[in-house]
Amino acid sequence: MSRTVYQSSDTVDTSLFLQLPQETVDEFVDYIHDFDRQRLLTCTLIHRSFLPRSQFYLFSTIHLGGVGETKRSRRISELYDILQRKPHLAQFIRELRLSVSGLNPYWLTYDRSFIQVTELLVEQGCVLHKFAIVKASPSWSAKIIDPGAFTKQIAPLLSSVRSLEFGELRDIPSGLVTSCAELQSLMLDGAHFMHSQYECTDYPRENSTSTAPNPLVKHLEISGSVDTLSDLVLHDGNLPDLCAQALNISQLRSFRVSISSWDALRMAYWVVNATNRHLQRLSVLLDNPA
Repeated sequence: MSRTVYQSSDTVDTSLFLQLPQETVDEFVDYIHDFDRQRLLTCTLIHRSFLPRSQFYLFSTIHLGGVGETKRSRRISELYDILQRKPHLAQFIRELRLSVSGLNPYWLTYDRSFIQVTELLVEQGCVLHKFAIVKASPSWSAKIIDPGAFTKQIAPLLSSVRSLEFGELRDIPSGLVTSCAELQSLMLDGAHFMHSQYECTDYPRENSTSTAPNPLVKHLEISGSVDTLSDLVLHDGNLPDLCAQALNISQLRSFRVSISSWDALRMAYWVVNATNRHLQRLSVLLDNPA
């Protein structure tokens, strides 16, 4: 059965799309994706052949938070319901972004609806490539209330992650980085790490092909506090044993750093020396070092 789509005064017979190869339809959706999300949503209504490629783009990035508590809870519940009804959509999700307000960081650890979403994504075989936590407001920085509990629920999702991004977030468990066996890029903007008694390696790395004892990072970007690196590769002010730390930068290729203090300058100098001459690109922003 054919149907028609009405737009202004034009009428399109959607049965025409049955004659197009799927590759052609996919290329059309790729083109539409470069414009805006609303046009992409329209594609899903034209014909079922547009649906797979459109869903790939519509669900590739999931952004939670950054809104009021009521709206956030509703969105999390809606996402859970969608994934329950259509579990195949989990395969399209490549990036999970969490925006956290300093006034209400509790939902990261204690919101049961959010925990159910993370558990469902693991159960449905979601393979994330990027995970980010950024602050929702420029005026407030948040803190992980219960690092151990937070790590336990997030770590199973991160074995396939290639890129991590942390904004001005305090008390991030350093062991969380260890769970990202495929990690290649780490971006830190004023993030603060702490050692956690909980070890992420208790979880099997089902979606990982890496056999390295810790992530072998190729791109590192640091701005804000110098403390962002201290609990990842530095210990008690001494040069670390890279095989025993959460982060391995011995083969770092790209390093971007903002320097605002002599401590930050010393940290940057140490990182460059620790790369064993593998570094290919260095970008330094001098921000009034004192």
